[in-house]
Amino acid sequence: MPHLRRCHEAQQFAFDFGEPGSYATASKDEDGLVMRYGLDDGEINERLGVLLPGILADLLDIAVAVYMSDRLAVRGGPSQPDWRRALAIQIPVRHIELWRRHDVQDALHDVLSFLTQDDWEICFCQRPTQIRRLAESQQHLFSNYVLGEPVHVGLLSGGLDSFVGTAAAIGREPAQDYVCVSGVANHRQGDRQKEQVKSLRSLSPRSLTHVRIGCWLQHASEVRQEPTRRTRGFLFLALGSAAALTAGTDTLWLYENGVGALNLPFADGELGVSTSRSVHPRTLKRMGALVSLIAGEAFTIRNGAVLRTKAQMCADPRLASVHNGIPLTFSCDAFPLRQRGASQCGVCTSCLLRRMALWSAGLSEYDAVGYRYDVCSPTRALGVRQARGISEMDWQVARLASAVGQSDPWRGLVNEFPSLVEVQQSLAGQLDLSDAAVALHLVELYRRHCEEWRRFPGAPLAMVRREAA
Repeated sequence: MPHLRRCHEAQQFAFDFGEPGSYATASKDEDGLVMRYGLDDGEINERLGVLLPGILADLLDIAVAVYMSDRLAVRGGPSQPDWRRALAIQIPVRHIELWRRHDVQDALHDVLSFLTQDDWEICFCQRPTQIRRLAESQQHLFSNYVLGEPVHVGLLSGGLDSFVGTAAAIGREPAQDYVCVSGVANHRQGDRQKEQVKSLRSLSPRSLTHVRIGCWLQHASEVRQEPTRRTRGFLFLALGSAAALTAGTDTLWLYENGVGALNLPFADGELGVSTSRSVHPRTLKRMGALVSLIAGEAFTIRNGAVLRTKAQMCADPRLASVHNGIPLTFSCDAFPLRQRGASQCGVCTSCLLRRMALWSAGLSEYDAVGYRYDVCSPTRALGVRQARGISEMDWQVARLASAVGQSDPWRGLVNEFPSLVEVQQSLAGQLDLSDAAVALHLVELYRRHCEEWRRFPGAPLAMVRREAA
């Protein structure tokens, strides 16, 4: 295999796909570390009845290689000079000339640098043509999906937003074919995704095909890993894009509430990489541009809920018949917890946003169990560490409320969170709206969010009011 060019002080990884099959190795040369990871994309051609094109197989290999490198390249703390990493990766590909094109490499680095704020050097070498995975080589005679018909392809992560967003989409257009694409990292996640699909089928879409793609690192607990994992979004967007193109559509859908998608900072001086940008509008735009280049046709990734709060998504009347599926979803940053009877912590900002949304939507009865800490309990007792998420939410909401309460609320928001200017520009193009219209929508989004937090029993102000009464 060609030598991986050295990058100054870079953490270096070389990927070897070895014998045909799902496994490959990732070697980190500075530590002599050799890890095995798995990619099982067989359900793409098994469920859709068409072989995975080689260029899309390359995209999946690159996405997994990037994600595994990201996990194994541990960064320093925010105050340390090595917080920004340099990563050098060697990846074997089938279509080497395309991946070496300057426009393709620029697009790839563009999305990765925005997601992680790191320096990436990716070197491509020729993959042996005889080494192909089953998704590329094993044709299936029968499938649930008829190629050529209009189809709605969307990501189904297992989270609350993707479940309720998909359910609402089916409720709007039940006469359409649907393909739900799930990345599966562990059995508990995969089992819940399968159960959610059963619930979605009760909405009687014309057809609903579930494509599950496994991706895992063997013996992961034996090595130190980077906790931020900011390329997870890149991996899942690549999985969904490959499935969408294979299914014959030029659009990938996902559903993430606007507050979560834009993911504004929760503290002063917080580094951009400290908050995930997995489904940020700029990420979707840049990823869509990359996929368009490699596919040779326009491709779009759309967030169908970017201007709605999580509570608004949950309150959609089309969800009435699938409310029992809500307990099957998960939102916790640490899911699944290794604790009996509690798969979610209940105190991270993602858990708090989930609980607030379901309470605001009048659906708290479907959200009463499965948390290690119950912030809605009148007798809650949280330590400083467990209360951190509440403090972060309260910090952010206080600044949002002050901004939207000004005579010019949009100017107030931009002064407090300057990154919203780029959000406004990205959304204007993606949603075909004027900048002014996007500004009004974002002001209303955050105004609603602040009001939902103020009413939530788990918020500090609500606790004070209740105790005073």
